[in-house]
Amino acid sequence: MTNPTLEIDREEASKKGARQSSQVKEEVKALVSHVRDERLAERYFEENPFAVLAVAAGVGYVLGGGLLSPFSRRIARIGMKAMVLPIAASQLKSFSGVEDPVNNKQ
Repeated sequence: MTNPTLEIDREEASKKGARQSSQVKEEVKALVSHVRDERLAERYFEENPFAVLAVAAGVGYVLGGGLLSPFSRRIARIGMKAMVLPIAASQLKSFSGVEDPVNNKQ
């Protein structure tokens, strides 16, 4: 004769073991993915050292408070002018119907 309580405990233990097994599998997959990502990053650092230095310099500039400096405002203003003026000119030309000599559009 088997004890019903013992069978229930075995079933619960089996279910718990299956849950823990799946959790371990998920954690191992996450760890392998993390290690692959680190190797990918290391390879990128080795292949593109100047890009890494540029990113580091940019982060240092921002963290050092350079983002709100007068130099940054001046550069942003120049960049906006360089970006906005050609767009505005092409829009005005399209509204007025004047040919665009660069793209041969009306």
